[in-house]
Amino acid sequence: MYWGLIGASKIAAERMIGAIGAQGGYALYDRTMAQFAAAIDGKGQPSATGVDGVKSLAVAEAVKQAAVSGQATKVDYCGV
Repeated sequence: MYWGLIGASKIAAERMIGAIGAQGGYALYDRTMAQFAAAIDGKGQPSATGVDGVKSLAVAEAVKQAAVSGQATKVDYCGV
């Protein structure tokens, strides 16, 4: 059940990214990498911060725990 939902979401995300790429001239990945490179050069901010990454990882871990246990799991952001 969980994997079916994740798979459906992946397909929707791929379609959305494709649409963004068609409208914006290049794919979302390319834009994100360009922003990251500019941030390294001191010319802007990356689209996601380290805190964003920690929070995303915490959500992924909670999803994994919920899938294994079959129960709702609270997201632990570890004080972030």
